[in-house]
Amino acid sequence: TNWYDNCHTDMHGIKQHPQYNNMLFDVNDGGVFISRNGGVTWQPRSNGIAATEIYSAAQSKLQRNIVSIGTQDNGELFLSSNTWFTNRGGDWGSTMLFSYNNANTVYYYENGKRRPVNGSESSYNLPFAPTNNISLEFNKKIINKAFCATQNIYLCNSITSPTPAWNQLGTTLGQVKALHCLVADSSVLYAMTDNNLLYRCDNVFAGVPSFTSFPSPGPANIAGSITGIATNSNIVIVACGNTIYRSVNKGQTFANYNTGIAGGLNIIAIYHDEYSLNEEVYACTAQKVYYRNSSMASWQNISFNLPTIANMNEFMFYNSGNAASVLRVGYYGRGVWELPINTSMVPAPNFTVNRQIICPNTTINFSDLSYGNPTAWQWTFQGGNPAASNIMNPSVTYSVPGIYSVTLTVTNINGSAAVTQTAYINVTNALILPITESFAGVFPPQNWTLFDDAQNQIQWQASNTVGGYGASNESTFYDNYNFAELGRRDAVITQNFNLTGVINPKLYFDVAYARYDNVNYDSLAVGVSTNCGQSFSIVYVKSGTVLATAPDNSGYFIPAANQWRTDTINLNAYVGQPEVMFTFQNRGNYGNVLYLDNINLNASVITTAVKKNETELSAFEVYPNPANEKISVAFNSQTESVKAILIRDNLGRVVYENRKNITLNDVQVIDVSNFTKGLYFISVEGSKKTFTKKVIVQ
Repeated sequence: TNWYDNCHTDMHGIKQHPQYNNMLFDVNDGGVFISRNGGVTWQPRSNGIAATEIYSAAQSKLQRNIVSIGTQDNGELFLSSNTWFTNRGGDWGSTMLFSYNNANTVYYYENGKRRPVNGSESSYNLPFAPTNNISLEFNKKIINKAFCATQNIYLCNSITSPTPAWNQLGTTLGQVKALHCLVADSSVLYAMTDNNLLYRCDNVFAGVPSFTSFPSPGPANIAGSITGIATNSNIVIVACGNTIYRSVNKGQTFANYNTGIAGGLNIIAIYHDEYSLNEEVYACTAQKVYYRNSSMASWQNISFNLPTIANMNEFMFYNSGNAASVLRVGYYGRGVWELPINTSMVPAPNFTVNRQIICPNTTINFSDLSYGNPTAWQWTFQGGNPAASNIMNPSVTYSVPGIYSVTLTVTNINGSAAVTQTAYINVTNALILPITESFAGVFPPQNWTLFDDAQNQIQWQASNTVGGYGASNESTFYDNYNFAELGRRDAVITQNFNLTGVINPKLYFDVAYARYDNVNYDSLAVGVSTNCGQSFSIVYVKSGTVLATAPDNSGYFIPAANQWRTDTINLNAYVGQPEVMFTFQNRGNYGNVLYLDNINLNASVITTAVKKNETELSAFEVYPNPANEKISVAFNSQTESVKAILIRDNLGRVVYENRKNITLNDVQVIDVSNFTKGLYFISVEGSKKTFTKKVIVQ
């Protein structure tokens, strides 16, 4: 067992089914698991149980469906596309916060680091020792800036820098318990300290900022929170311990604003809906959530259906100013709960489709993802059939190659809203051979797609430091070293190719891989589709030492120039198919990094005028063609033996010759980086014949 993909190691009880001896139930820190074979294998059975013990949580400010939580004994979990994933194990208790720069980058207090929820960590260079007691503040009006504080308050003008620089703004007389930059005026910053003082700076971006201090309206040595009002920079609302106060003169004086807050519990946080026009504010204690606006005389308890046994410890918002806005709370022992806000607004339109890059005459399925309970839909499909639809989730066929836009208008009782995705559907023509892809441009390559099996944003990536045989700095790779994608089938999928009118087509690709050890190693599979990617037939699988091009490596594998291999797949079974696609699947087992480069598809064109040339045309293949730095020469079964390989320029001069160490089973890689650009003739001397082909160096 282990914590991340099997029955959790911290177990509390095992029960046997009274009728089926081989059926066991295990209750542990990971939930409830079931085994139907006496404990040999286990499957989770915890869906619907809200029992996660959350230390801390944070909501993305830019994307509704991204949340990160730190848990007891189950590591850090993140929500993506309505599914929870794990990105680290053990206890994870750091306080955390998202910025307004990147939807999925979370900032941790405890270690002073940041990371994409599924990526690697890096320091954001705090000017003091990081702890969970620091304060951190971002503002949507100044997304490149950030504030942090302990007893000193700092400003960073370039938080997205790899090594952010912090400038001290001022010094307080106590530990800062709350920090808030106004949305109404981002040059105004408030700080509340544990020694009952409130600081305000009205010129945080000045060369010498100045702070004014006031007595705080209540003790904040245990808990404090501050929020301003977006429509009035004079109004500030603070929570000191278990009491809320409101000021209309920038904190000089306060009035008690606590009517309706029950129980005497400390206020975890207060939050202002900056899109509201009537001063809407939310407050949260360990047991209840409250709402109030400027027309109300007291707070209203809105803790609808929330658990009453466990305590809340996080209070967070996603606020887009429309019906997609949501309030979320995190519990130690009851998971994450949510409540929609802005429910009286027009819907927030959104949609997705099962495939965006397709072949002609393909039918695809659109799905409505709108928030706000729409009751009517109106779709417009440029280039599609039908061209319009009024059903919620329509299916559409595209027949003509091109790039097309899609518009969705949704309506509820409050009105209508529309969204248009331009250049959203790409109907591609099948490319003719030869094809070469060296990953030197955009990634994924044009009209290629990435398949993210778990939809957790862990997938094939572009490398700008490693290339096949050391001939370039570009390739694609899958990081099995840092990510345990056990059983996943993440893939890079090519566009469609035309294999009609060709003979002896072959797929070539360069691969580099090292196992981690004899337990943790991964696999590469290649599949072929003749129905535009609806299904794939696997034609190649290599794993472990068969896949490896280098010795086992317990570190992050970076291949040397001689730690690559060129593999070949014969595609004769697919000759005559007008729409052929390929998938390159990583089959992860927490091993090491897998690299691919120089994916080439070559064949000989059928020539009927001189039948005897068929053998000559298919005797060997040259790729890529045109070439930049290296060309590869591959032989097939019609080549009986090879005595020499020669390359001549267009004047007939021999510029390359090799008469040694030529075997039919190996691909010959020839360096042409020093060749003058132009046309060349490559000849293969066999035992009976010499075969020649043209190659272009560019």
